Amino acid sequence: MNLFEVARTGRAGVVKALIKGGWFKTKADVNAKASSGYTALMAASQNGHLEVVQALLAAKADANAKSRDDGTTALIIASQKGHLKIVQALLAANADVNARMNDGGTALMAASAFDRPEVVKVLLAAKADVNAKRNDGFTALMFASQKGCQGIVQLLKEAGAGQPTTQEVPTTAAAAQAGQCRSLLDAAFEGDLASVKAQLADRADVNNTDYSGRTALMHASLKGHSEIVRALLAANARVDAK
Repeated sequence: MNLFEVARTGRAGVVKALIKGGWFKTKADVNAKASSGYTALMAASQNGHLEVVQALLAAKADANAKSRDDGTTALIIASQKGHLKIVQALLAANADVNARMNDGGTALMAASAFDRPEVVKVLLAAKADVNAKRNDGFTALMFASQKGCQGIVQLLKEAGAGQPTTQEVPTTAAAAQAGQCRSLLDAAFEGDLASVKAQLADRADVNNTDYSGRTALMHASLKGHSEIVRALLAANARVDAK
């Protein structure tokens, strides 16, 4: 039985048994990586399985392990998803709050880009670098400003974030609407076809990338949102974006 798969699906009892080796002669390797380059801890963190995360950490799973493809960590993944208790558990297990992906992205950027204010607060309290820059120069504040996430913007400014210029961070009319803090990337990731169409009509940049370098087309394709894929392609989304 595969530890990664049972961790991904949240089967805490089976995870604990595999860790102890009660069902098999050898104990499962808690730091083994799947073909995707993810560990069981990353999979559980992504899907919000707190009890599984706690069991893996208790078994000395590496809280700072990085995936093979983009260098992400469990903390970055949980921050993006907004799984606050998992973020707290990982930080308590000495996860590096300023760990960087291959493109320079951090957990704070992920939480800011996906409008996770409670996670942002926890990361800032854990001494996340509020002015860290991705390889392309983008900061957490730039992500939040671009999407019109005023609550996140305020939190980051209060923590000492440097203010980007309007030229550095273009904001679409849709993102600037009061109360709206949701990008084309978010809508594509979440499968919200109506929002995707509305933002495309508002001339949102169809080839814009998130903190991890992924485009809306990449997100929609990975999640299997076929209608959104067709809408993005019709809007001239680049199929060769990397």
